[in-house]
Amino acid sequence: MTRVQKEVRPRRLSVRTLELLQSEVEFQSKIVSWAKTNGWLVFHPLPAQNARGRWATHQVGDPGFPDLVMVRHGQLAFWEVKAEKGRMSVAQTRWGSALRLVNFHHDAPVRYAPVHYKVVRPSDWNWIEDFLR
Repeated sequence: MTRVQKEVRPRRLSVRTLELLQSEVEFQSKIVSWAKTNGWLVFHPLPAQNARGRWATHQVGDPGFPDLVMVRHGQLAFWEVKAEKGRMSVAQTRWGSALRLVNFHHDAPVRYAPVHYKVVRPSDWNWIEDFLR
């Protein structure tokens, strides 16, 4: 007796679903590319391998500093980049709280505030695209 095997086709994922599944590194790369295309100066520290073979981002000061620092036309943006379900560390939350206070008394809408802090995720892409334009 032979069994007829049913062909199993992989489910096609929507473009939106694929975007939400991006890794933090892929998403950050997309942001940097779009920011540079639109004339922003971008800074992101890269990890390096130490003598013991471990990867680390070397720094002096408090841990948790945002992933991206961008500047253009008098605006300064500090962004923490997360995958869709990524979690903030305690140190990242402390930096975010401190940076949000910079514009606490500023009357301009967030889009035009001189200093801007935000945690960005793939689901924010439309907003990111508009902000960086």
